[in-house]
Amino acid sequence: MFRISDILKRHKEPEGEKPATPAEKPAEAGSPKQETPFAQPQEPQGTQPSQQFSISSSLDKEAIKVSSIDVSKLYESALERAREMYKPKTSYEPAFLLGFSATVETFVDLLKENNKELLTYCVADFKNLEDYLYYHAVNVAIISIEIGIGVGYERSRLIELGIAGFVHDIGLVKYLDLAHKKEVLTKEEYEMLKQHPKAGYEILSKLGKGTIPPIVLEVVLKEHERLDGSGYPNGLKGNEVDEFAQIIGLADKYEAMIHDRPFRKKYSSLETVKEILSYKNEFDIRVIKTLIEHFGVFPLGTSVRLNTKEVGVVIKDNRRSPLRPTVNILYDAYGKPMKEPKTVDLSLNPVVYIEESLTTLTQENEQEKKGTHSSDS
Repeated sequence: MFRISDILKRHKEPEGEKPATPAEKPAEAGSPKQETPFAQPQEPQGTQPSQQFSISSSLDKEAIKVSSIDVSKLYESALERAREMYKPKTSYEPAFLLGFSATVETFVDLLKENNKELLTYCVADFKNLEDYLYYHAVNVAIISIEIGIGVGYERSRLIELGIAGFVHDIGLVKYLDLAHKKEVLTKEEYEMLKQHPKAGYEILSKLGKGTIPPIVLEVVLKEHERLDGSGYPNGLKGNEVDEFAQIIGLADKYEAMIHDRPFRKKYSSLETVKEILSYKNEFDIRVIKTLIEHFGVFPLGTSVRLNTKEVGVVIKDNRRSPLRPTVNILYDAYGKPMKEPKTVDLSLNPVVYIEESLTTLTQENEQEKKGTHSSDS
């Protein structure tokens, strides 16, 4: 088993340098803070050509169990259901949720089989950033189910958890103008948006008795609440915030951090983990550890630089030692593309380790980030 303290010790920042924390929009994390510049990882020497890397094509084949299900089509169909959910309407029909329930059941079965392909979709960059709400709904469902598996929930509980993850932000349909705003929200706008859990509870309550499991209704209302009482809308604390709500709440934050938003760039892997570890007073440590164990310090598809200065992509995690995954090397120490990628299992190479995580493989994308500022929340 790994120790959380090892993660921070291994990647301690140089003396006097505190990494800039990327920001989050108020709907996804606490109250607004001062703007801080986004930390910029350095590029390896040499010029790297722009390259689109497909993680699914390079995953350790043994880590993906053969399945007759087309995961790509499954994920796309889930996105369509999320898109339908966020269409402004006066009321919802039970059928929309029943349709997604079947998709959630398939998610559960795939993840219980340790299907890594589905996880790569939920950590991958969005095709269209303007659709981030739809991706967020589907991804939070997947991430929550994976955490639930780690916690030890049975299948029926995992299905409820997945449904709750999918509809957790349904109340935002009442505040779409604010949810899609590209600028940092004002204090007044933020206070207004903090009412979306109550709006979601009201929407789902109107679907009829027995349509929505009671636990799902409770999660929609409580997933922004925190153990230390710092959450909203009711400032609940301690035992008032059940584990289901904590799992969805942490999955909500994690999903937001690992993806771009219209108002800011995504966190790097190390920035994400450090931020997650800072939530020890807001979430149960068991839930935090389970998230890190199952998604790793460096999730599948993460771009990393090794101490050898080679650059590659994580293609297999290591739950016993999250700091030492398997990496597919794509660029040599001089920043030049490898003629043939090579695979390095860091658990078998003790002198080689990840020096830093990168947000992209390409120099062009890193240059675009310079000067980016956003508001933490």
